[in-house]
Amino acid sequence: MTVQWFSKSLQALATIYDNNITFNTAASRFLDNAYKVVIGFDQKEKALLIKTVSKEDVSMGLYKSEDLYSVAIKPSYGRIHSKQIVRHLCELFPLDFENKTSYKYACTWDAPQKVLKVNLQKEVEE
Repeated sequence: MTVQWFSKSLQALATIYDNNITFNTAASRFLDNAYKVVIGFDQKEKALLIKTVSKEDVSMGLYKSEDLYSVAIKPSYGRIHSKQIVRHLCELFPLDFENKTSYKYACTWDAPQKVLKVNLQKEVEE
């Protein structure tokens, strides 16, 4: 008997809605230890970048408080609630929430930089 067993998908994914960014378990585990996050956009790579920030980084004044965002981590997902971030992203990258409720993209983790990179070049098909 030849059996091929199926495993759970471990692909890190981010889903962008008009008012938040939600991460599946595989992606949110990279944000588990973040005190806060800073969010940016790499125009050349067409990538949304979420950098984890420690409490020590904040205490040392490395980041302005207005640049910091909270990330809620639950057992099966993580979420950044911010219409403002999604609006900023829409100014830089074409997302149309009038015609579609969400967009799903693959993520990769850059350990040395402590950055979760959401690759916006190719949407993940469900």
